[in-house]
Amino acid sequence: MASTRLNNTTKEEKTFFGSNPVLRNAKKSVNQDSGTESASYKGIALKCLIFLIMMIIGVALAMFLHNLNYSTIYIDDDISANTAEIIGGLASSVLVLALSIVCIFLKKTIPFFGSLYCISFGFLYAFMANIFKEYREPILLAIIVTLSIFAAVVFAYMSGKIRLSSKFKQGITIAISALVISSVVIAIGFFIPGLREISVFISTNPALCIAFSIIGIIIATLSLVKDVDTIHEIVESRISAKVEWKIAFSLIFSLIWIFVEVLRLILAFKDN
Repeated sequence: MASTRLNNTTKEEKTFFGSNPVLRNAKKSVNQDSGTESASYKGIALKCLIFLIMMIIGVALAMFLHNLNYSTIYIDDDISANTAEIIGGLASSVLVLALSIVCIFLKKTIPFFGSLYCISFGFLYAFMANIFKEYREPILLAIIVTLSIFAAVVFAYMSGKIRLSSKFKQGITIAISALVISSVVIAIGFFIPGLREISVFISTNPALCIAFSIIGIIIATLSLVKDVDTIHEIVESRISAKVEWKIAFSLIFSLIWIFVEVLRLILAFKDN
């Protein structure tokens, strides 16, 4: 009887940790750091707040540079920017791409590089709003929609309306992988003569742009649901607080992903 109970516990543990990569990596922390501080909702929320503050700092820095009367360049009649903010905009666009890759593969660097990523992201979109005035309302609307989606997901999960099985989580991972791979293939296609026309058509066709944005929003929202579920499992399982930075950044990254996809959808409708 005791051996049966032990076998069931072992099976549950394997399924539980195997269903989530963050939990799977954190298992070592549970075994090796017993007695240390456990992850908490408060700790994760605090780290999410730090990342959000970093974004606000990026926005504030972009606004500061925009208001400098230094070496203004007139790109068009209604578009102008000074040298400092143009350099900042170019640098932030490169950093957003590079640091996202760094944080995915070097998770121990997330407290520093994740914060720098958030500063760069905040700067980049504030820079876009400063330069292209027609982006201001869509960006504000995208923020409101993103926060609404986040509130809806949290409410639905807390009320018990959303519960994820291990197979459903695997499905989300497959969907995310498929979307990333297809995006990379389309991007690479721009540099291959035989595929360039196809990539241009996919990227510029209004109906396809709207369809891809809607699919992106759905998958990004599922990623957010998975993050909320992971947070619940981590806290309830009393896993080491060392994973708080990782899951907090994952949550912020999902929110950023939703924001970008929503903004793309709004701009696609606006262009048409």
